[in-house]
Amino acid sequence: MSFSDQIDTDKFFRQATLRICSSLDIEKSLDALGSYLKEFMPADALCLCFYEPEKKTGHALAGWGMATLHPKSRMVGFPESLVNDFFQELKRGYRIEIINDIDAYTGFFQTLYNLAWQENDVSLLLMDLELDDENLGCLLISAEKKNRFREEHLELIRQIHEPIAMAMANGLKHQALVRQQQRLKDENRFLNNELKQGGIIGAGKGLSQVMGLVQKVAPTQSPVLLTGETGVGKEILAEAIHSGSPLSDKPFIRVNCGAIPDGLIDSELFGHEKGAFTGADKKYLGRFERAHQGTLFLDEIGELPLQAQVRLLRVLQNKEIERVGGSRPIPVNVRVISATNKDLGAMAEDGCFRKDLLFRLDVFPIHIPPLRDRKEDIPDLADFFIDKLSREMGLNRPGKLNFPALDRLLSYEWPGNVRELQNIVERELIIRSSSPLAFDGLGLGRGAVVPGSRVPGKGIRPLEETLVRAIRDALSACGGKVDGQGGAAELLGLNPSTLRSKMRKLNIAFGRNQYKTRPR
Repeated sequence: MSFSDQIDTDKFFRQATLRICSSLDIEKSLDALGSYLKEFMPADALCLCFYEPEKKTGHALAGWGMATLHPKSRMVGFPESLVNDFFQELKRGYRIEIINDIDAYTGFFQTLYNLAWQENDVSLLLMDLELDDENLGCLLISAEKKNRFREEHLELIRQIHEPIAMAMANGLKHQALVRQQQRLKDENRFLNNELKQGGIIGAGKGLSQVMGLVQKVAPTQSPVLLTGETGVGKEILAEAIHSGSPLSDKPFIRVNCGAIPDGLIDSELFGHEKGAFTGADKKYLGRFERAHQGTLFLDEIGELPLQAQVRLLRVLQNKEIERVGGSRPIPVNVRVISATNKDLGAMAEDGCFRKDLLFRLDVFPIHIPPLRDRKEDIPDLADFFIDKLSREMGLNRPGKLNFPALDRLLSYEWPGNVRELQNIVERELIIRSSSPLAFDGLGLGRGAVVPGSRVPGKGIRPLEETLVRAIRDALSACGGKVDGQGGAAELLGLNPSTLRSKMRKLNIAFGRNQYKTRPR
């Protein structure tokens, strides 16, 4: 009985194809195929050789039977001296052949085999792999000792040429995709690190101490409590901590504790089951579940009602939640970053905030100073907002701020911090879209866009605007002279130092050249 009569070729084709297509990981599929082929022929090892035209290089993928040769990577690049030889081999067209004596074979594969494995007492079965008239590379089947392969082995392998070629093409595409994903992940980690190091405006100036703390705590999973006035940028710092942590590729979920109605807090934080209450027509995943393995940012934590604080404390202690209407505890692994503009310590003493919850949240406190205490950041922040908002509003970016405009920004106290600065820049861009930014309406009260504007109703002006007009009129009458006889202070009945203080606060320019004496 012949070799071919002993084998069910249809079954062989099906089983070999199943093993070849068992995984997108080409190494695993080669291992599965090699184990199966050994039942039918003297196959001791498999190797795939392929060419990358975009890189003009070749590779050998050590498959089944060769894993121990390259424990770090089974992908071996061809030496530069062999790349052109391999390319010429591929141009010869499809072939399948037996090399039972590698010493008697002169060509690329003898050179490759001797170079990589330094073993001549082998037999090789070589099959080119083509798909859609494109030569992808070749499959090498090797067996120890010479003269091991026969024509029936060659015919058997020929049957599975197409599945092997398809599996190789898909596997190589999969590997390329995996490499691209890893590259994107590395680039994302690099960009996140750049953000952590210098992407936050003020990181090297007014926020340098804060950023030092951020860099220390970010790599850990410790809870962080961010404190500071409204508008100082607590959420941006929370994002920087998350970006610099091992969880940077995991979810970052925000919760504004002050914006959730009391009756919906449990549902928002912990989720609910379908039918848990009227209107619960489907299951809802709460913020904790959505932040699993990532970071949960609890903004305005001081606004959380006492009963909700109790349930939050229980979750932080037990690391599990229970959906509203559910009975099954659900484990959650979440890093918590909290933020507040309130004095939680004082609230705890007054019984408005649980001390035990505060101890859980306040593991690593970071206080963010208000903008008035880091005015060195104002020029950079203003320039950033001017550039950003100009692009968003479709405006030509104004030139650099002149000294009087910058002096007004630096003289203002910024009760609304960075958020107020952004709003002021946006308002100024709207008003002066085609002229230099002046900010001469800064500090005149809400609704006072520029000096001289009136509020609706009976022609009444805001008090500060009236004061600005009075001082400027007095200075104009005196030719810019502040003190001494006939000066603006004397006209207004003020002490000269008091007048200067008010001028600084109201951003009124000094200097006699700024004013011309009115004709009498």
